[in-house]
Amino acid sequence: MYKLKLREIRLYKNLSQDDIAKLTGIPQSTISYMENRLIPIDLDTLEKMSIVLKVKMKDFFIQL
Repeated sequence: MYKLKLREIRLYKNLSQDDIAKLTGIPQSTISYMENRLIPIDLDTLEKMSIVLKVKMKDFFIQL
């Protein structure tokens, strides 16, 4: 089982949800829902996030 570290990485990079929204074109509310695990993240969205945050896609996951 894996946990997504989107919020942790975003905060480490000192970016707000609004910052990510502006850089990716993904609505801030959607980013909030993804961080709170209310909606799943598809691979295309995860790829956009990895480019903006300058991390590898694998860095988003932590094994539980």
